[in-house]
Amino acid sequence: MLWVPAVGTVVGLGLLWTGRSARSERTPPVARVDWPAAVLLATALVLAVLALHDGASWGWGSPGTAGCLGAGALLLAVWVMVQLRTPTPLIDVRRLLRPRLLPVFAVGACVHYIVLGGQVSYSTYLTGSNGLGLPSSSVGLVLLPAFCGMTLLSACSSRLGRAIGYRRVTVLGAALVVLGTAGLLLRHSAAADLAVTLAFCGAGMGLISGAARILVVDSVRAEETAAGAGLFELLVSLATAVGSAATAAILTAQGGGHQAYLTAWTVSAGIALLGLAASLLLRGAGSAGSAVRR
Repeated sequence: MLWVPAVGTVVGLGLLWTGRSARSERTPPVARVDWPAAVLLATALVLAVLALHDGASWGWGSPGTAGCLGAGALLLAVWVMVQLRTPTPLIDVRRLLRPRLLPVFAVGACVHYIVLGGQVSYSTYLTGSNGLGLPSSSVGLVLLPAFCGMTLLSACSSRLGRAIGYRRVTVLGAALVVLGTAGLLLRHSAAADLAVTLAFCGAGMGLISGAARILVVDSVRAEETAAGAGLFELLVSLATAVGSAATAAILTAQGGGHQAYLTAWTVSAGIALLGLAASLLLRGAGSAGSAVRR
């Protein structure tokens, strides 16, 4: 299975290389990448995620866990100060803290933490002896409604946003994720229960995936579109990684029993509520059709 994305990446690189001949006559200025800042950020994130991933086996109070968390936090603080002072930052931290953008980033991060980062709990609960004990082949079938809902609702989010506004679409998506996580806590004794509750989560993520990206574009100036969209993608990817590591850490710390899954899903429900609260703080940006017309 790992060869499939590997081959696809090679094909994509080949297409990018052949596309070099399609450059316009006027070569645009080449932006310089702040490589020291990139290395600093990557190191901080690796240390933090490593502590979350291996903290249970090392011991949450062990020097290794505390050292990784402390060093990661310190490097992240240094990185923020460096980004605030450099004229061409790797990530514009000031843009991240804009009142119009911060709620969009928050709701996107929350839903990716739950739906994609939480997959480790869904799959292991379905197949584990402390869960339903189903064969591995059943995992894809149970998760299929979630990804179908994600795909269909993402495709419909633009049309729905033009009809009722992208802010309302985002709130609706966050509410569906809250409903799904609450249902997961209350009903998880059968595969059908998980399929239905995760379908709500997937549908909510589909709405948010489409609407939140339009809200980001609608909240920045035209020359900031690529930077704003790229920052959103970076944050949701990080949220997915943190969600996977944190969920695995919770399950490992509590022995992987039934109570461990309830704890992990309770955390997800709390994060879903935070996402819903963030969506309610969204301003009127992204009104029906405004981003599309731009």
